[in-house]
Amino acid sequence: MDQTQLHKELITYGQLDTFEKIKRLINFESGSKFKVLDVGCGQGILDEHLRKLGHEVVGLDIHQELLLLPPRYIKCDINKAWPVEDKCFDLVICTDVPEHMYDPGHVLKESERVLKMNGRLIFGVPNHFDLRQRLRMLVGKGIVHWDCVQYKEEAWTFAHIRFFTLADLHRKFTESGWKILKTTI
Repeated sequence: MDQTQLHKELITYGQLDTFEKIKRLINFESGSKFKVLDVGCGQGILDEHLRKLGHEVVGLDIHQELLLLPPRYIKCDINKAWPVEDKCFDLVICTDVPEHMYDPGHVLKESERVLKMNGRLIFGVPNHFDLRQRLRMLVGKGIVHWDCVQYKEEAWTFAHIRFFTLADLHRKFTESGWKILKTTI
């Protein structure tokens, strides 16, 4: 089973866990309401959670059939120009998506285009080099992330094509003109 089929059949990789991660970066319950673009929104679970808190959310994804809930959704290939207006979002969220992209720098370019002045980007990728993963690699179990093994991922079907280090991310963001406000692991 390939990863696209897997995502159609299972809620994988803890979408609500994504909210737990990003709320360390932005206080979504502060009273401020954000216009959010969720790039690679998948099943729309994060979007629905943010909507319940009163935020306006637009999701972008190529797999409309994955959606469990009917969010405001635009079907598009996120590797190409995003079909949204310039300078109209307060926040762009792109988590657990860049590691699947041939050109993850495209997210930085398009985010800059669609974010309002002082808008923010949350760019989340898995830590392929945490202690558990290093131990797995040390004993010959390969690069497939330990969290993906439970979904029967293997080298032949593993959809991650990018393996970022924190230094790689900082360098790319700095070279692209972004100011990094906060990093979490």
